[in-house]
Amino acid sequence: NGEFAFLAVDLLTTDNGNRFSWFKENDTRNKEAREMFESLMLVSVRVPVSEDYDNFVRDIQETAGKEFSTILAKDAINPIIGSFYDCVLLYGYSLNKTLFENADPYNGTLISRQIWNSTFR
Repeated sequence: NGEFAFLAVDLLTTDNGNRFSWFKENDTRNKEAREMFESLMLVSVRVPVSEDYDNFVRDIQETAGKEFSTILAKDAINPIIGSFYDCVLLYGYSLNKTLFENADPYNGTLISRQIWNSTFR
């Protein structure tokens, strides 16, 4: 009836078909679940589709093989890792600029402003 809205976060989305679904085999509550899913907003991670991301994944796979004797499939690498990697690089870039300017490295506002109007690839 629109009284409630539902929000779900899916951080582990893969291409193997594991998705949120309202339907469960032999469940007597499927009708109610379907009605709830009409009010569902699903927030999920988008796996980047780019040559840069493919190269990043390949680098992770190679490092895992060389350093840890582990074979990783492409879909075993969570796309959040790439985002975290980018965050660490941006923080390092901003902190470097802050230190170069002899500014306060503990000033988070100043550090974050170092990337304003910057373009990265």
